[in-house]
Amino acid sequence: MRGGPARVRGVARPARVGGPARAWGAARPARVGRPARACGAARARPGTAPPGENGSPTRVAARYAPAVRSGHLPLLWLYGPSGVGKSTVGWEIFRQLHEAGTRAAYVDADQLGLAWDPPADDPGHHRLKAANLGAVWAGFRAAGARCLVFSGFVEDRDTARHYAAQVPDAALTLCRLRAGAAELRSRIVGRGWQTHLADEVVRDAPLLERDDFSDVHVDTDALPVPEVARRVRRAAGNWPALAPREGSAR
Repeated sequence: MRGGPARVRGVARPARVGGPARAWGAARPARVGRPARACGAARARPGTAPPGENGSPTRVAARYAPAVRSGHLPLLWLYGPSGVGKSTVGWEIFRQLHEAGTRAAYVDADQLGLAWDPPADDPGHHRLKAANLGAVWAGFRAAGARCLVFSGFVEDRDTARHYAAQVPDAALTLCRLRAGAAELRSRIVGRGWQTHLADEVVRDAPLLERDDFSDVHVDTDALPVPEVARRVRRAAGNWPALAPREGSAR
C-alpha cells in the first residue's frame, strides 16, 4: 500500500468555527470559503515564537509518554484509511479547542499538495506537503497558535517525522483512526465522491493494522464525530494538555 490508496477526502469544512458538528459521509458542497491553497510554496525557514512566548513541555499521560518526541509544540496527526474521517475529526477537534479558548491551528495535508502530478519517487507528494506545512505553520505560530492538529494519510513513521521536522519544537503524537469495512464503505458511498475506490480502500485498510506505527488509535464505528474527537484527545493524554492560560485566546 505504498503511497496509499487514492485520496478520498472527508466532507468539506464548515464555513465558520462553531457550526454544527458534521455527520459522517455528508456530500461535498461547492468549494466556497475554503482557505487559500498553499500549493507550490517554497520551503520556509522555521518560524520563531512571538516575543515573550517560550512555550512549555506538553504534559501527556505517563502511559503515552513515548508518543511525545522532544519538543514543546503539541502536534497531533490523525491518519488512517481513506474515508475513516481524518479531516472530519480533525476539524471537530479544532472546533472544540476553539470553543474552549485554545489557540489551535488545523491543517489538512491534502490541501498542501493540490498541485501537478507527483514525482515518481514521491507518489504521495510528501516533500511538497511537508515543505508547505513548514511555511503554513510559520504563519500560524507568528499569529499566536500554541498547538497544531494535522490530518492526512501517511505510510510510515519516518515520513511522519519528516513532516514534524518542519514544525520547530514539535511534540508529535500519531493517532490512527479505525473503522470496520462496512462502515468505511458506507461513508465513502454516502458522500457520493470517488465511490469507485470503496473496494480498494476496504481491501487495503487491514495493512495499517498489520504495520501499525501509531502512538494511539481510536475506533470510530457507531460514534458521532464529537465523541470521536473527545476520545482522541483523551487517548492522547488530554491533548494538547497545555498549562493554564498557555493556550488561551481569551
